[in-house]
Amino acid sequence: MKKFLYSLFILLTLSTIISAQNFYIGSGNPTCTACHSGVLTSWAATKHATAQADGAASAFYGYSCLKCHNVGFDETVVNGGADEYVAKGDGNTYTITDEANFNRVANVQCEACHGPKGNATGTSVDFLHASDNTTPDYSAELCGKCHTDDHHPTFDNWKESKHAVSKFTSIPGGSFNFIASDPNCAACHTAEGFIQFIESSDLEPHVVAPGAEGSDITCTACHDPHENVNKAQLRLPVDQICAKCHNPEYNPDSPTPDGSALHHTTAYMFEGKGGYEYPGYDYSSSLHTVVVTEKCATCHVHSTPYVGGDPAIPAFTGHTFEAHGESCVPCHSDFDNTSESFDYRGIQTSIKGLIETLSTKLASASSEDSTTEAFLRAKFNHDYVEADGSYGIHNTKYAKALLESAIANFTPTSVEKTSGQLPNEYQIKQNYPNPFNPSTTIEFSIPEATNVKVTVYDAIGNEIVSLVNGNFSAGVYKATWNASNQASGMYIYKIVTNNFVETRKMLLIK
Repeated sequence: MKKFLYSLFILLTLSTIISAQNFYIGSGNPTCTACHSGVLTSWAATKHATAQADGAASAFYGYSCLKCHNVGFDETVVNGGADEYVAKGDGNTYTITDEANFNRVANVQCEACHGPKGNATGTSVDFLHASDNTTPDYSAELCGKCHTDDHHPTFDNWKESKHAVSKFTSIPGGSFNFIASDPNCAACHTAEGFIQFIESSDLEPHVVAPGAEGSDITCTACHDPHENVNKAQLRLPVDQICAKCHNPEYNPDSPTPDGSALHHTTAYMFEGKGGYEYPGYDYSSSLHTVVVTEKCATCHVHSTPYVGGDPAIPAFTGHTFEAHGESCVPCHSDFDNTSESFDYRGIQTSIKGLIETLSTKLASASSEDSTTEAFLRAKFNHDYVEADGSYGIHNTKYAKALLESAIANFTPTSVEKTSGQLPNEYQIKQNYPNPFNPSTTIEFSIPEATNVKVTVYDAIGNEIVSLVNGNFSAGVYKATWNASNQASGMYIYKIVTNNFVETRKMLLIK
């Protein structure tokens, strides 16, 4: 008898649990509010909390809208959802038939995303509900069930973006596990990592559990469904959230040109900082830096409304994150917003030309050249502007200044090791030919591995160019100087090593 009663109890309990998993109860006290009062308080300030009320105030709102503005709207299931308390009228109209129960599940409450949590009778929360889904659902599909169609195609636009494949994009043909196992990558390539990254730069060793797929940069990575502290429920202010990841991760006040690869310089470029700034040059920024207060989002999350008609024009939410030409027109009335090109007034053509000029100089450098500070500084600015990707549109003046100053301050010297013979002493020879026009060669010898600097000055001591600046092994070297852009006159060249300094003169005659 005891076994029978025990079995009956278990059967009834399981039956209750199974039924409870499909019953909507609403978020009001004493349900979700009883334990999650803090979350409910912040949620109450979001648009989800007034979705039904706001929708009903629109002249276009109707029965077909109810499923996304309320909880549990499913006409195929009897589970306490909002559909059970309304009746469809003519066309797209509706009538609320049970106002008390409808209000219980009105608006986009907890269960709209977390699923039904009530017991079989709908009178209280199922006592085992906390074990239903303990892993947060970061999928875009969760939000995409409603944030879709011609009127608000946020999910549809997002699927076309690189954010939708963020956990794979950095390693073409590679494995996701590399990103998942590295917090430095997961912070900006997975939703799980980004949400942690917002709170702290020190991520857990396994942001995404080993073997798990993880999530791309989905809706909830940037938008907090429970709070409305920032515009559009963003987790950070709109002028900061993109820059959290789209920056090159070094101190912009002290860039170190060491040959390392640069990526995502976008945020620094927009703000006009982080490039190598040569003394004596103007590195001011274009007006975008101060006028475009919402920064990236102004152009890259530009939206346009739905336009009815035959054919209708779908809304555009900007969540492809591609720059939208219409965002330029309010300030640049001559901008052609029908063109896919952003080469406004030839800015991109001009910047690409400067990049090509600098690229040619860098490519002609010798292997010895490539270790010099002059080369590394010029390459740093080249890579910085390339990594930004806008070719001057984000900050025309800053991009132009970085490239022009790098071009002016780097001249390939073609430093070559002329002999394997090991010299016994330091020496710098007279340049040959001398006088010269426009090129001349300077030979120097070093008996030990050391740092070598060979600098050219004009007759009154102004530095013209750093021909050599790097570490060299013992040997005999020659450096070539092309002075085609210099005026005729007397020049001074000087060698400085750890243990040797010498100065000589040379004459340029054109």
